[in-house]
This record gives sequence, C-alpha cells and structure tokens, in this order.
Amino acid sequence: MIDEKTIESAKRWCRTGVQWVEKNAVNSGLGYLDQAIAAFEEAGDLSWLTYARHQRLQALKLRSSSDDLEALGEDVLRGYAKLDDSYGKALTLSHLAESMAEQGRWENAMARLNLAAAAAESAGHEGLLAYILMQRGELHLEHRGDLQAVRLFRRAETVFQGQGLDDDAARSRLAAAEALVKLGERPEAIALLEDVQNHFFTRSQYREALGPLSLLVRLYDRAEMLEDKNRVSELVHYCGQYILQGAPDVTPRTKPRMPRPAEAP
Repeated sequence: MIDEKTIESAKRWCRTGVQWVEKNAVNSGLGYLDQAIAAFEEAGDLSWLTYARHQRLQALKLRSSSDDLEALGEDVLRGYAKLDDSYGKALTLSHLAESMAEQGRWENAMARLNLAAAAAESAGHEGLLAYILMQRGELHLEHRGDLQAVRLFRRAETVFQGQGLDDDAARSRLAAAEALVKLGERPEAIALLEDVQNHFFTRSQYREALGPLSLLVRLYDRAEMLEDKNRVSELVHYCGQYILQGAPDVTPRTKPRMPRPAEAP
C-alpha cells in the first residue's frame, strides 16, 4: 500500500507538471505528470488521478501529439463519470473535439462537441456552454460554411452576456460578423462590426477595436461608401496612435477552468 508521504509527493509532482506545461515546457511537465499518475493509480485516488490525466491530455494537445490521446481522453471521461462530474466530462469532450478537428476529423469532432454542449447545458454550466458553442460555430464555419455558424456565435453571445462577460460577448458578435462576411451577408456584418468596434473603442480597448474597424474599412471601400470609410479610417488612425503610445494589451478571452481536487491549486 502506498504511503501518505508518497501521495503528498505525487501531488507536488502534479502541481509542478502543470506549472511546466503552462510555461510551454511540455516534455518536462509530462515527466512530472507521469510520475504523479503512476502514484495516484497505485493509491486508487480517483479525483487526483483524473485531474492529472486531464492535465496530461492538455499537455499532449499542446505538443500536437495524437499518440494515445483518444485512449487517454476515454480514461479521463470514465474518471469524471465515476466522480459524477458533468463539468469535467463536457470540458474533456471539447478538448478531444479540438484535437479531432485539427486532424481533419470533422464529423467526429462535431459529435463530441454536441455531446459536450448537451452535458454542459443540462448541468447548468453556462460559461462552459458558451465556450463550446464558440467551438461549434468555428467548426461549422470551417467545415460546412453555413449560417448555423452565425446562429451558434450569437447564442454564445447571449450566454456570455448572461454571465456578465461583456467582452467575450462582443468577441462572439465579432465572430458572427466575420462569418457573415465569408457568407456574403455584408449589410448585417457591417451592423455587427459597428456595434463591436463601439463596444471596445468606448472602453479604450484600442487593440480590440482595431480588428473590427479594419474590416469595416475594407467593407465600406468595396461598397463605395466613402463617407463611412473615411469616418472609420480616422478611428483606425486614432487606435494606432494609442497603441504606439503603449495602450494595454488585449483583455484575455475567458477560458473554462479545469476541474480539480479541492486542495489542488
């Protein structure tokens, strides 16, 4: 039987592995995580074992490694099922879907995302649901190129707004606008882009505002709407001046938290 001292060491190895992975030192991180996983398996500590395996799954994704990734993902899913952790299950499914999409396995990725969205929604995990809806929208746009992508982005926007995540809601509107441009729906795209640039510009988030403003310049130019093009071009210049003066970086997109044992960092 594994002793308590070794279990505490395994927890430290796990934390250290996560820290190395977060610094993109993936191979070093995997070394610590593998040590921790072996100890948790011997101890029969399902909570820490599932957490460590999920972190290993993330590390393999960062390394763009498909070796054993799906088998590991299934182990993680089984762990969350035994722990009755619907959040962990949904997040793992979304991580697996991301890897499958990168391999060009669109239908498999879509199936995983549909399951992930259903799990997150049924358990009331709204923040995670919005994240998954964005993934589904991006996959629809890239693989199918239909208006369902726009509907998914707009639904994610509504969920983000309900969570008080206004910047993420604005980014969802921007994704919907960019999708509408690709689908040839320029008037509706322009309306959304004007709303998004106003959101970020009035909050002095000039780096964020520059993206929708630059796209508006191109759209107004194509439509020969010179007055609007000149107006927006002035805003682009204004943003550029502030960025050159050291305007703050883009506010990070909200990411779903990783499930973790109670005493984990």
